[in-house]
Amino acid sequence: MVHGVAGTRNSIFFRQIPFQSQFATVRFDFLGQGRSEGEIYFSYSYLVQQLEELLTDKIFQEYTEKIFIGHSKGATVSMFVAKKYETVIAIAPRFFLNQFYGMTQTQIQEIRLGKTLFPIFGGKKIKFSKQDLIELENYDLHQLLSLKMLKLIVIGGKNDDIASYDHIQEYQQYGQIYYYDYGHFDFEIDCLNQLTYILGIN
Repeated sequence: MVHGVAGTRNSIFFRQIPFQSQFATVRFDFLGQGRSEGEIYFSYSYLVQQLEELLTDKIFQEYTEKIFIGHSKGATVSMFVAKKYETVIAIAPRFFLNQFYGMTQTQIQEIRLGKTLFPIFGGKKIKFSKQDLIELENYDLHQLLSLKMLKLIVIGGKNDDIASYDHIQEYQQYGQIYYYDYGHFDFEIDCLNQLTYILGIN
């Protein structure tokens, strides 16, 4: 279970899933978030590296199947890390990664010219550098998803003002889409209860 920016391993309904699932579940905090110390970076590659390092632990080697449940930025990180044909349940994922929610064009231009900013998101300071900007502008989710052919299930919120309708619809050609009456941060367990066949929950 992979949380998003300024989230934690207890974000949305992550804490409830282990009590309803017959699978072994793993919840964790990225550096600088939840119980983990350190600085929070905007970079996707930084988060991908952390998740990949976690998955190299020998405890994961005995499992033949993985299901990634990611929220917001954690959903996109899950898509980057998941192997071909693995399952990703993407909750409120953004698609256009070069759109910067809550930042002005002046701020973006400052970063482009080499200034590192620390915007506040969810009450947390996020380090955003020129390298992060270059990284985002080079991502192509269409290409990534075409190559990986993941088993992708996307859950969108009808009241979401961060991962809005146009973001969610871009995933239409790559997987199943479900909409629920939630905003970006207030998803509840009942929307996954309707997808029990995916999680194997009885």
